[in-house]
Amino acid sequence: MMSEDYGRLVELVELKELALIELTHQRDEDELRMPLKVEYQLEIQPVTVNIDQLVAKAEFEFKAHPVDDPSREQLAQVEIRMVWRVAYGLRKTNGEKPDVQELGPMFLERNVPINVWPYIRETLANLTAKMGAEPFLLPPLRLVR
Repeated sequence: MMSEDYGRLVELVELKELALIELTHQRDEDELRMPLKVEYQLEIQPVTVNIDQLVAKAEFEFKAHPVDDPSREQLAQVEIRMVWRVAYGLRKTNGEKPDVQELGPMFLERNVPINVWPYIRETLANLTAKMGAEPFLLPPLRLVR
């Protein structure tokens, strides 16, 4: 039954906004010590879950350390942080509405990464190139459930 309800929710949802709301970046002033070992993570935080809209923040952090510094005691040579706002509206329906309070967080956790990942990839590649590093291309998104 839950998968049917979830399917009805997906049919009602429309992407309304995908906006970069915060961007910070820094690069060490010294020459970059190549190659760099990179670490990154994406976290999704629901902001609003109600019958009219679903809104989440997607927080992405990227750090690059020289490979010859295995202890990571030095600060990262490249750091980038992005926060995206992703908002969905729900179309009106005459039928029974799914339980948005229950299913909305699951929808956000599953769909926000799919919607925001291409924008994160493009922004990261451009910024790392402008910072004097090889443009870093994130791998395709793979969601494991």
